Amino acid sequence: MTETPEERFDRLGRSERFEPKGARNLETRHFVQRNGRWVRKEEVARRSEKKTTTNGVGCDGPLGPEPPPTDSPDDYGSRPNAEQEAQEQAHASGADHANCENSPDDADGNGLCEVNIAADKTPIPPRHWLLGSIFCLGYFSSLIGEGGVGKTAVRLLQWLSVATGRNLLGDQVFKRMPVLIICLEDDYQEIRRRLKAAMLHHGIGDEEVEGWLWVACPRGVKLAELREGSPVAGKLEKWVREAVERRKPGLVAFDPFIKTHSLPENDNVAMDFVAGLLTSIAGEYGIAVDGPHHTKKGVVAGAGDPEAGRGAGAMKDAARLVYTLMRMTPEEAKTYGINEAERRLLVRFDSAKVNLCAPSADAPWFKLIGVPIDNGTDAYPNGDNIQTAEEWTPPDAWAGLTYDQINVILDDINAGLPDGGRYSNHHNADDRGVWYVIQRHLPGKSEEQARAMVKVWIKHQVLIVNKYQDPTSRKERTGLYLNPDPSKRPGAKHDLGNHDAGTQAEHWGCANQRFSLAHHWRNTLCADDEKCPTT
Repeated sequence: MTETPEERFDRLGRSERFEPKGARNLETRHFVQRNGRWVRKEEVARRSEKKTTTNGVGCDGPLGPEPPPTDSPDDYGSRPNAEQEAQEQAHASGADHANCENSPDDADGNGLCEVNIAADKTPIPPRHWLLGSIFCLGYFSSLIGEGGVGKTAVRLLQWLSVATGRNLLGDQVFKRMPVLIICLEDDYQEIRRRLKAAMLHHGIGDEEVEGWLWVACPRGVKLAELREGSPVAGKLEKWVREAVERRKPGLVAFDPFIKTHSLPENDNVAMDFVAGLLTSIAGEYGIAVDGPHHTKKGVVAGAGDPEAGRGAGAMKDAARLVYTLMRMTPEEAKTYGINEAERRLLVRFDSAKVNLCAPSADAPWFKLIGVPIDNGTDAYPNGDNIQTAEEWTPPDAWAGLTYDQINVILDDINAGLPDGGRYSNHHNADDRGVWYVIQRHLPGKSEEQARAMVKVWIKHQVLIVNKYQDPTSRKERTGLYLNPDPSKRPGAKHDLGNHDAGTQAEHWGCANQRFSLAHHWRNTLCADDEKCPTT
C-alpha cells in the first residue's frame, strides 16, 4: 500500500528535508495537503485562528490599518469581489489546474500528469498584467541601472501607478491593486520623503493611497542567507509571506535586489536560490514581484542590455520582465541638441528581457526633477528638495516639416556639388558633407540632427549610395543619389492597402502613438501585434 504524503510527513518529522512541489529549496518547511494542494502547516493554523499580527521586529515604521474591503467601490471603479479575485490569482499562479500538480511521492499512476492539449477545451486565461508590460501577476520583474541614475524615483512612480490606478509615466494601468514596498536600503523617513515628492508633483493625495500602499523597512534580516555553507531561506522570507497573507497586495517590491540576501552574488547557484524564492512567492500567491538591480561595477552598460546587471546571470534569467534605465549619452544629447547640464537629468527606459510580450521599439524618456516637500523646521527652514521623475519627449528633428520642404532638400542633395562631385554622409566628408545641405535649408538644425535625418533616408532607401568617378580628383568615390523609384518620395502613394498619402505617415508609426510626419521616416512599420489605422 502506497504511503500517503501525510503518513510520510508524520514518519519523517524533522529528520530529513521535506520538499513537495512548489516548495523549492526551502529547508525544513513542513507541508500538508489540502484540496489537492500543498500548504504549510503553520498557514493552516494561522488561517483557522484568523489572527492579525503587526509589523515584525526590526521594521522602522508601522504598516497602518487594514486594506479596503475587496468588494468596496473606489474612484478607479469597483474591485472584483473576493471570489473573482481569488480566481484571477489562481489563474496567474496556475493553481487552478491543481489536478495536474502531483507531489514527488506520486510514484504510481500518471505521476508526470501530462495533458492531451487538444482535449482541453477550457478557455485559455489571459496573462494578468498590472502596468503596461512592466508588472504581471505571477511573475518576477526587475529594473537594472547604475547607482544614482534614478531607479528608485522611476520605480516609485510605477508602483504608485498600480496603487492609485493612474497613468503616471505613460503606461496603461490594467488593474489597480495594493502595493507593498520593502525598502532594504532607505530608512522609513527617507522613503516617506521620496513618496511625498512623487505624490506632490503628480497631484496624489494621502486619501488616494489609503489602504493601497504599504511600506516596510526591515533591518538585520534577509530573504536568503548562508547557514553551514548552504543557502537557506531567512527570516525575511517568512515575514514577507505573512505580510502578503495580511495585506493581500498585488505587487511586492524589494528595493534593491542586492540587499535581499547575504549570498555570494557571483555564484549562479546562490543567485538562482534567491531568485527562486522570489518567483515562488510570485507564483504561489499569484502576485507580481519586483526587484530593482544595480549594474556591474566599472562597466559602461548599453541601453537594453540584459547582461548589465551585477553578479551572476541567474537573477536575470529568472526574471521575465527586465528593463534598463540609462542616462542620456553625450552622442544622444548632440543629436537632440541638449546641453550637458540637462543631459544628466534625462534617462531612457528600455526593454532588456521581456519574455511575455514583444519588446518595445521606442524607448520612453524620463526627466529627473527636484520637488520641495515643505518640511522646513527652525533649523532647516527651506526643508528638503527631493528627486522624482516625469515623462519627457525628445525634440523631433522632423517636427513642423512638410513633404514639399523635404523634397526640395532631397532634390538639392541629388543635384550634387557644383564641380560634379556627390554629397556624402561620411564623418570625414569635409566640404562634401551632406549635412550642410540640410542646414542651408533648415538653419536651426545641428550637424548631428542633420546627419541623423540622412541616416533615416539611407535606411529607408530614399537616398542610395552609389560609386561615381569624381571629376576633380579623377578617382572613384561613393556618393549619395536620390532613389529613382518614385514610390520612395515623401508624399508619394505607397502600396499600403488603404493607406493613401494622407495616412501613410501613420502607418510608419504604431497605432497607439501620436502621429506626425516624423513617423514616416523615423520608425519602422507597425509591429505584427499592433493595428495600423486605415482611412
